[in-house]
Parts: sequence; C-alpha cells; structure tokens
Amino acid sequence: FNTAGILDMKYGKDGRLAMALSDGSVWLDGSSSVISEEGRILLSLDWGHHGLALSDDQGRVHLWDAQADAVSLSWTAHSLEAWHCSFNSHLPSLLYTAGDDGSWAEWDVRTAALCCHRSSRHHLAGVCSVQAQGDTVFTGSYDRNLMQWDRRNLKGPVSTLSFGSGVWRLRWRDDCLLVAAMHDGFHLINVQLSRLAHYPTASLAYG
Repeated sequence: FNTAGILDMKYGKDGRLAMALSDGSVWLDGSSSVISEEGRILLSLDWGHHGLALSDDQGRVHLWDAQADAVSLSWTAHSLEAWHCSFNSHLPSLLYTAGDDGSWAEWDVRTAALCCHRSSRHHLAGVCSVQAQGDTVFTGSYDRNLMQWDRRNLKGPVSTLSFGSGVWRLRWRDDCLLVAAMHDGFHLINVQLSRLAHYPTASLAYG
C-alpha cells in the first residue's frame, strides 16, 4: 500500500494497526483520517482506554476516537515538537508527553485542566521518549541520559543512566526496558537501571 511517511506505528489490543503519518493523518484499517492541520507531521501514537493518542511537530497532542473517526480532545502540550506520547500502563487515564522544549509532562485526560505534572529542569536537551508504569516513569533525551522518576515526587530523578548517544525510544518488556540509543545501538536494562545487554547497530537505532 502507499502512504505518506510513517513516523510511528502500533498494534492495539484488538490487533488493529495504527500508523502516524507525515501528512498529519492516521492510517487505520486500510484508510487514513486527517488528525492535525495541513502541514503538520504526526510524530508518535499510543493506544489507550480513552482513545488513540497522537503527538505532532507543533507540540500538540490529540485524542482520537477511532469508532467515531473524530478527534475528541486536542491541546498544546509543548512549545516545540512533541516527540512522543504514551499512556501509563497501570494508570490508564494518565498520558505522558515528551517534547523538544526539554520537558516532559503528565496529563489526566479525564479532567478539563489536563496537566498534573511537568518537569523541565533536568534534561539538558529535547526529551525524546517517556514510558510509565504506575508511579515509575522513565524519560530519554538527546542529552544521552535515561532518567527514572517517581511521579509522586518530581523534585529530581531517582536515578540516571548515560549512553553514548541520544536516548530516542524506550519500550517496556516484562520487567525490562529496551532502549534505542541512536548511534549507540540498542540496550536492554532492568528497572534498577542495570545494563543487561547491548546490541550495536551499523545504522541509527530509532526503535
């Protein structure tokens, strides 16, 4: 099939594949629906109980109702590109976003106020990825650092692990975290931030 550039893709629990496209649309079940305004690029997506979350290159985040084929909620999450969005796997009403403005944020999509917490003082460059399970949050940045947080106390990270390149993407697998560290390949770490394995690559490790 032919589509615009694919920036992210994920299967939902029902086996449906969604793709975030460079023309501002989402591809699902063989057809695309426009999510973001013309000229904007969808950068990431994640399935959740409250719909499909998508982020774009203008810092905006959108919740899309696939059944109604309509955006149910849209807001500005970051002042620059919103590189990543993901739901908390244990607290499904909480959505996390990571931006090129050097911040990451937690949003409660059940409330009109939305934003619960924001951290913008610790990463020294754009935040590329964020993953959360319960009260534990991990963030990765172009500054080459992976930070572990307790969402109940955001005065500073619980721990930090450095890599040889930017930490572009994070993925949970059981009790481990897979890290795509761009020029430094892929790494497998545990939740205590101990390195379990390193998989070098000849090209950029993006996810």
